[in-house]
Amino acid sequence: ITNYGASSTEGYEAEDVVGAIATDEHVICGIDKDLKTIPGWKYNYVKETLFNVTEEEATKNFWLQVIQGDSTDSIK
Repeated sequence: ITNYGASSTEGYEAEDVVGAIATDEHVICGIDKDLKTIPGWKYNYVKETLFNVTEEEATKNFWLQVIQGDSTDSIK
């Protein structure tokens, strides 16, 4: 993995690590719905869509997930 400049972590979901290190200069590519809880530009390579999540939208999406729960992420 490290031959390609990648790294791995234990005990964290990938989108949490990406969200913690991403800056305004990055576009996060992925299909995970949790990426909508991270502000900044995203690219969904399955739907081929580029979109921006504002700070306000990211906060709203995070708290909606907390209130509604998310069985995928074991949030009751």
